[in-house]
Amino acid sequence: MKNWIKYVTIASLALAAAGCSDDETITVYKPYTATVSYADDAELKTSVGTGDKIWINGMACMIMGTGEINLHDVTPELEYFAYYPEPLRREGSVLEYNLPATQNYTAGGVDKSIFPICAFADNENLEQGIELQPVLGALQVRIPAPPDESFASVSSVELKSAEYVLAGDVRIDARTGEVYILGNATQTLTMKGSIDTKEGADLLFVMPPLTFRDVLDVKITTTKGVASTTLDLRGQRIEGRKALLAELTEIDYPSTIYYGTANSIVVAPGSTSVKVDCAVRTTRSSVYAYENDNKVADEKNLLATSAKVLWNDVSTGFISGVKLASDRKSFTATLSGERGNAVVAICDKAGAVLWSFHIWVTETADHDYGTNALGNHYVVMDRNLGATSATPYDADAIGLLYEWGRKDPFPSGDAASGPTWTRTLYNESGTVARPKSQAGGSSKEMPFAIANPMVYLMRANSKSSTSSKPYQYANDWLKYADDALWGNPEGYNNPPAATLKKSIYDPCPAGYMVAPNDVWLKDASTSIFPGTGWKKDESNKGLLFDYNGNSNIWYPAAGLYNRTSGNLQDCGVDGSTFKSCPVGGKDANGAYIIIKGDNPTATGKGNCRGNAYSVRCVKVK
Repeated sequence: MKNWIKYVTIASLALAAAGCSDDETITVYKPYTATVSYADDAELKTSVGTGDKIWINGMACMIMGTGEINLHDVTPELEYFAYYPEPLRREGSVLEYNLPATQNYTAGGVDKSIFPICAFADNENLEQGIELQPVLGALQVRIPAPPDESFASVSSVELKSAEYVLAGDVRIDARTGEVYILGNATQTLTMKGSIDTKEGADLLFVMPPLTFRDVLDVKITTTKGVASTTLDLRGQRIEGRKALLAELTEIDYPSTIYYGTANSIVVAPGSTSVKVDCAVRTTRSSVYAYENDNKVADEKNLLATSAKVLWNDVSTGFISGVKLASDRKSFTATLSGERGNAVVAICDKAGAVLWSFHIWVTETADHDYGTNALGNHYVVMDRNLGATSATPYDADAIGLLYEWGRKDPFPSGDAASGPTWTRTLYNESGTVARPKSQAGGSSKEMPFAIANPMVYLMRANSKSSTSSKPYQYANDWLKYADDALWGNPEGYNNPPAATLKKSIYDPCPAGYMVAPNDVWLKDASTSIFPGTGWKKDESNKGLLFDYNGNSNIWYPAAGLYNRTSGNLQDCGVDGSTFKSCPVGGKDANGAYIIIKGDNPTATGKGNCRGNAYSVRCVKVK
């Protein structure tokens, strides 16, 4: 059945112009429905389908499960113009769209929200269906599988032209296929999303028709840093409806720049000075292992130009006179000789922090935990990282607190002063306020954490996204998780200790690393902590026990910084201690041991990477 009306067309006006005053009446028929499909010769296709709306002569029509659209509300015309998505403006068959500088990755296709498709049909052919055709073209960038799978988690790919416009506001004449750039023009085009290149990947960048006149610079942002290459397409053309294939080759996968040989420097009490190595180095290790490679390209521009005290937890006179050496590869500072902690930053010529170092004035000793049933032998420091005492119940035995994967400490509290009391911080001029905590996320990745060592980064994700790499874990301070930050991405499997690598982000002093998973295990499932009869004080301020001939091993309830508020809490209540590895599995959080309540355990426990807990260091094998 067809719906019809009588319609007076422009043809009748032509009769009048010829001297005829009679109008000609044309009867127009319209079907109730029409099938929507792609033209057989359409090289580029999108996922437009059931539930989406296409526009017919300005009227939105939903695509039904049958693949048809209901034309009931569409006014009968001699010709029907169908298009998707809804344009910014339309005049007849001329459409205006914004082709954005940032596009969303769609596996195996283009981002349909920015990819115009259209069709024309008259009444006679409408019953045969609407065949959609793309208007713009695309650059199909093929990324090969990386040489190391750790670089396979890609969050963005950027193309940059020195001379030519790659995107902007466009005007499309769908009838003639002509495309014009109107404004908001950009020479940089970026695709973002969770892009897994483990087996290679194709990315389709939507572009207006153009002929490339220069070489494109390409940057691939991975969780391990930015890879780069170039793409020479000079003389090749993007054409409407088609994809131009471009394969990336000779990709320079990143090395990671770091400074010094350890992030924490132990100084004996009574010392009046300290010298710290801050030379620039690089590592290409997938677990960020120290490689101490001094052959750094552009070293002169990467070396520090100044150094300064960010904070200490003793007094204004605890550390002073920080001075960079003439070769800019080390710095010295004057110390008061007192026990305590300080953080000193090295900076570039603009004053931005390049790296920072923890100066830890304390004596240390070790406890030999022996060899466990898994075959690993651990020698463990007698105190938390940052503690200036190992005496049970002493506030100075609490130590500092660390977000999982970060190298820089946050000041601890004192349970005797309250569960949320934070130590006063100083520099050479007076007291120092800790900066306001910030939400983590895509702009707050490791480079931001390095440049802002005093800024606590709260959780970036409230829920886990674990369907594919790059993983996003709930309550991680990073948007995209990086299990290797402390050098031990699969340490929950308890590998031989000698195979573990100290990471450039490891906060422990030289010769030590963050404790692996099985430091506190007798075997794969049994904790070293006694289930009954272990000692604790009445205020539950920590765990005191004996093990393997070592007496009075003390793990204080140091509290934590909270992932959602960035505030200190639970001093004297929670003594959780981070391990260097995740728990394991797709929903892996940073692992920790729990020293809380009457039944401490070290097995199968994990908590948020966006919290900050204590760290206990073990000797590097």
